[in-house]
Amino acid sequence: MRIPSLGENDLLLPLHDGIFEQPMWQTFLSRLRLQTGADYAGLIIRPPGRLEEISLSAGERSPPRLSALFFENHKAAPLQNRAMREGRVYTLDELVERGGSLAQQCRDEIVAPLGLKHMRSMRVREAEGVEAWLTISSCKELSAAVGNLMVALTPHLRVALRIFAALERERARSSMSADAFQRMN
Repeated sequence: MRIPSLGENDLLLPLHDGIFEQPMWQTFLSRLRLQTGADYAGLIIRPPGRLEEISLSAGERSPPRLSALFFENHKAAPLQNRAMREGRVYTLDELVERGGSLAQQCRDEIVAPLGLKHMRSMRVREAEGVEAWLTISSCKELSAAVGNLMVALTPHLRVALRIFAALERERARSSMSADAFQRMN
């Protein structure tokens, strides 16, 4: 069994505890950004069966439309989950190459003006269908260690997503029960 390094532990606790923060996972994203030397760290979560996503980010250059790289057009998104193998870390160039002209347009119109020339992005899928995209981007080159760190965080991110899915299920169940009781009155 591999024991996480001290640096990973600085990230693991906020990753597991991040579901209880407002906004969620803010400490994790901030620490990930600082540890990797990136300008931006983001987490996009898509619950199963929903087209809308939850977009969380940390960094001075947190572009509100960076998620457009993934979800600009839900039916023909250039970098949607099917284009990314689960648990594999991709560079910006790989994602743009796979995504075609729409991905290139997103890079040129959204990412490039911010100076974010380097990116690492990874898709993680939880067993119940919750998907997440962890993205780190920077104006300067990102080392191979960044990709290795993201891969090491994958099983922990899956656990955090499983907790998120369970809480969402309970929230929905509670809401339905409250609605039923309200109608009975």
